[in-house]
Amino acid sequence: MTSKARRRLLDILWRQDLGGSTTQLATLAGIGFASAHRELQAMQAAGLAAAKREDRALTYRANRAHPLANALRALVATPTQRLAGDADARELRG
Repeated sequence: MTSKARRRLLDILWRQDLGGSTTQLATLAGIGFASAHRELQAMQAAGLAAAKREDRALTYRANRAHPLANALRALVATPTQRLAGDADARELRG
């Protein structure tokens, strides 16, 4: 995946099994609201995230009913491989 925002949101939704509003997920992922909004909408369109209206906000969760849910769960559970010059991989590992 090329987007740091997308990787972080997938990790939160699929590996950590957390959910929340765009604002909450952006904060958890350490990314801006606009990036989170764009990525969550794309994930919803692809069926990877399910959105539900709660009060005035949409809340997002991993769509565990997706046909590729098991493959995606396995993908996000795999430790990030460190590549030469890949700052994101080093950052995610801590």
